[in-house]
Amino acid sequence: MKLAIFVVIATVWIKLITFSTAIDLAGRPDVDLPGGHKLSDPLPPLVLPKLPYEYNALEPIIDEETMKIHHLKHQEAYRAKAQSTLHQLCQEGGAKDIWACYEDPYIVLRDMKTELPKKFHKDLRNALGGFWNHKFFFDSLHAPIKDNKPSVDSYLYRNILSQWGSFETFQEKFEAEALSVFGSGWAWLTMKCNKIADGSCQLFIEKSPNQDLPVHTPVIGLDVWEHAYYIKYQNRRIEYVRGFWQLIDWKKAEQIPLKECPESVHSHMRVMSASLHQRGQLNDKPDPTELKAALKDVIEGNVDPALVAQMKERFKQGIAQDEEKPHQYP
Repeated sequence: MKLAIFVVIATVWIKLITFSTAIDLAGRPDVDLPGGHKLSDPLPPLVLPKLPYEYNALEPIIDEETMKIHHLKHQEAYRAKAQSTLHQLCQEGGAKDIWACYEDPYIVLRDMKTELPKKFHKDLRNALGGFWNHKFFFDSLHAPIKDNKPSVDSYLYRNILSQWGSFETFQEKFEAEALSVFGSGWAWLTMKCNKIADGSCQLFIEKSPNQDLPVHTPVIGLDVWEHAYYIKYQNRRIEYVRGFWQLIDWKKAEQIPLKECPESVHSHMRVMSASLHQRGQLNDKPDPTELKAALKDVIEGNVDPALVAQMKERFKQGIAQDEEKPHQYP
């Protein structure tokens, strides 16, 4: 009899334990989350990303000492605070949102006001924002290159010329925005894709205070907090800002519109192909001078509409363009 009672109690106890492991810290039933995670899974540590280059790789524009402090001290401090905040959020049942932070912090920060409890907004904006902004900034740099610009045949370059008239004018506007940041913050080149209408892509130059995200999708970003440049430049922010142009990895920047506005990019490719065709340069290696002239025709609207329609039809048939490689001209 005692043995039977013991068996019953043990069975009930095991079922209760099994059920409790399927409950998250907020007392909700376990659920499947994106990336193959479960709500009850233990959170991994938020890891400080390794830089894609050595600390001295950006010399002489950004010195080695600044890069070490910037990465190992400043970004690390944001990482630690962000992880602490994420675990507090988990305690209140926000594990789903936390896993999203690990998958893509930018999406969580962008949608934070509508998706997360208000009391976490400030800490997430400052800490997770600081963590993500620095990752974006560090990942978008490479060793200095003089006369560093986007590829002249790229969609990004064409859009810059379309909106500001010349690359030099764009640089002047961006520098002015970076210098106008009062105190600490960021300067950005951003973009907005009108997916509902014609898929067109519009570029913006904007700034954000502290560690706030820009309003639109970032393409390039410049940290103008004093910790980013003060050891080398002291109060001469303008020298740091002008040196930034040599460090931008434009190949990475060029990929962002391709992902965000594929329809607009494909439209540009068709018009550009038509412009090259009317110049007899529709081949794998068009003459650089003719390529610039073809781009100028595109920007100024001097491309035969009949040729554009012809290219559009050829694109549909997959003759002139491999849709899986929209960044390559035929």
